[in-house]
Amino acid sequence: SAQVPCSLTSTGKVYVDRATTGSDTEPVGLDELAVKVPVYNARIAQATLDDNGFQLVKHRWDHVDYYDEEQLLQTYYPEVCALIKRVTGAKKVLAFDHNIRTSAVASWMNKSAEGPVPKQIKKGNAVQSPATVVHNDYTMTSAPLRLQLLSQPPKANDTLAKVLGQTPLIAPEESSELMKGRWAMVNLWRNISEHPVQDMPLAMCDS
Repeated sequence: SAQVPCSLTSTGKVYVDRATTGSDTEPVGLDELAVKVPVYNARIAQATLDDNGFQLVKHRWDHVDYYDEEQLLQTYYPEVCALIKRVTGAKKVLAFDHNIRTSAVASWMNKSAEGPVPKQIKKGNAVQSPATVVHNDYTMTSAPLRLQLLSQPPKANDTLAKVLGQTPLIAPEESSELMKGRWAMVNLWRNISEHPVQDMPLAMCDS
């Protein structure tokens, strides 16, 4: 919308802080604006990462307990890395963070919660509510910064801190080389329920 100023680089005026529990605080410097947009069925769009910025991929595998941090880190992370590597053709894939989102959790984005679910991942972060505002996770400023942070010892609220200790996920010298070439931050989302999503479905913006 022409009513909403856009920026690919960080201005420092709009941001969201993440607590040590993994929860996102209410945005700073943001005025919400409701805009009507057409919504299409992405299942039949044949979208690709290169052309559209997102891609639907069929992936069958034996599910883990997604509310158990150890199962996520030890079993699901390697599976995710293998899947992303197969789909993108990347030489190397590293997983470093995850969220579980459900409409059963209330937040500033989801005022009404429905039904009982675990509010905390076992030995992990808090379960999150759905994100109901259009957003992207990284800008042209924050993505390189995130890559640099991954070459430093994990912070207290980093998911891999309990696994890596003070060892960076990416060696500092490797991070410098990556910045000279082509790399990408890729989000992978999946329904972890045995039933199809009935509300708060994932929506993507076609690039």
